[in-house]
Amino acid sequence: MQPWTTKIATYNLPKSNPKAIPPQLFAVIAAEVINQCDAVDGVSDGIVSAPDLCQLDLSVLHCDNERANASACLSSLQLETVEKIYGDYYADGKFAFPGLEVGSEAQWAFLLGGDAPSTLGDGYSQYFLLDDPNWTWKDYTDDIVWKADAEDPGNCTADHFDRLKAVKQGNSKILMYHGMADALIAQRSSNVFYDRVAEAFGGQHELQSWFRFFLVPGMQHVTGTPVKAPWYFAGANSQGVLGTDVYSTPGFEDAQHDALLALMDWVEKGTPVDQLIATTWINQTVPSSGVLRQRPLCPYPQRATYNGIGDVDIAESWSCKIWNKS
Repeated sequence: MQPWTTKIATYNLPKSNPKAIPPQLFAVIAAEVINQCDAVDGVSDGIVSAPDLCQLDLSVLHCDNERANASACLSSLQLETVEKIYGDYYADGKFAFPGLEVGSEAQWAFLLGGDAPSTLGDGYSQYFLLDDPNWTWKDYTDDIVWKADAEDPGNCTADHFDRLKAVKQGNSKILMYHGMADALIAQRSSNVFYDRVAEAFGGQHELQSWFRFFLVPGMQHVTGTPVKAPWYFAGANSQGVLGTDVYSTPGFEDAQHDALLALMDWVEKGTPVDQLIATTWINQTVPSSGVLRQRPLCPYPQRATYNGIGDVDIAESWSCKIWNKS
């Protein structure tokens, strides 16, 4: 992953290059993504819940397009940069890592907004992989990916999928989740991981008794949302955003609304986690401000689907279903 962290930044560097997209235009791209992709899931709520089904066409932002705002438009080279950001990374013709997801633009500044890549990527190559503090992103080549793959410094590459047999055989359980608006770690990397675990075990049906994966529409990296999406379900590292004295999901301290309590019930009572209910508040980090929205999170590959009746901001108006992409 960390070589990709450097690679994706190079798409938008150096800032003087005509291909580079100024950070102030990230919001323009985000707004057009919402405009085109929001309603793909059947509900216009400002949340991109089905980015894989959206046929995004950003040519409307081209500076030659009569509809474009001349002070907030993209050149042909900049549109090519956007395509690279969304696109999967192939190193020497082989798949290396997926690109950022449509809907993640509000957090692009972290990896794409600086004058150099994030130190998460460069530091990995300098100090873990190459032991060369003088190495910089300008020295980057695709060979870095395969050197990291071969040497695996720190033994941190998670590709020995069969080793998870110990989890299954030990009656342990795994709940994995990923925010779909995450722009620090590409969301589709979790899809790839889960799919490869499934392949190693004979299909997704072989995982359902011990390993379930939940996508969280509108949630950024670990916590928070730029689009008022239900994002909170007492996941790892999220409670501290609400305060150091917060327990569970305030006002909803049960296994339906709390991932840890749900995991405990799965292990201790044998109750599968068929859904989690995510919450956001009027002030998204102040529960006392009142609930704004709640919505179920569904085990992959199911998706939260509006029932067609009822308030779209309450969980009971939604069901978990598998969509036919055709």
